[in-house]
Amino acid sequence: MARQMALAEQLDLPVVIHDRDAHGDCMDMVRAFPGVRGEFHCYSGSVEDARILLDRGWYLGFGGALTFKNARKAPEVAAYAPLDRLLLETDSPYLAPVPFRGKRNDSRYLPYVAERIAAIKGICAEEAERITWENALRFLPWKGHGKGLQRPHGKMENRRSRFDGNNKVHTKLGSERIGGCRGADGAEGGRSPQKKGYLCCLLAGAAWGVAGVCGQFLFDQRGWSVDFIIPLRILLAGC
Repeated sequence: MARQMALAEQLDLPVVIHDRDAHGDCMDMVRAFPGVRGEFHCYSGSVEDARILLDRGWYLGFGGALTFKNARKAPEVAAYAPLDRLLLETDSPYLAPVPFRGKRNDSRYLPYVAERIAAIKGICAEEAERITWENALRFLPWKGHGKGLQRPHGKMENRRSRFDGNNKVHTKLGSERIGGCRGADGAEGGRSPQKKGYLCCLLAGAAWGVAGVCGQFLFDQRGWSVDFIIPLRILLAGC
């Protein structure tokens, strides 16, 4: 590793460190090569170590593990780190995000990581996608990238052909906010499909409830025995 760090310093190239249960050794290596910059892949260290890395100009990568319910350190670090130092990764075929945990991971699931970053940072998912893409271009520049691989238009879900085949896709976040930012579902304001579904169900239940009460009143006036309240309760229970 020391030889590779020295080579990166000589060629002025970024490095990507896969640190697993070796935080102390990796941090010692970072201190030994102050001129080297890079990224800690699927960062799993503490906020304290992250502060040292960020102060030295390093990036922190996050993948599907950030979405796990038992994730503790990663959300804290993601909340602490500035937006312009975060990179999104797949770590394919491992670490698929929730709700695909345990399945084969690939770049189609990157939007779930972006959504988690967006929730932590208080921004919308589309903004997280845009900024992380821009960060990737700055972290891993290549000759002529301004012409060759442009950021595709549209939502990240529709970019499979651009991402598939890579073991890891990096994207970096900036700090600017965008007026009228759209959410992960492409709707203004970022309302999720789940929330839309709940709202529609609630409105339908309310409408059925009003109709049921009015109908029950009219039927009671005529002496009929049809009970509208029972199906109303069933519908509300389903909601």
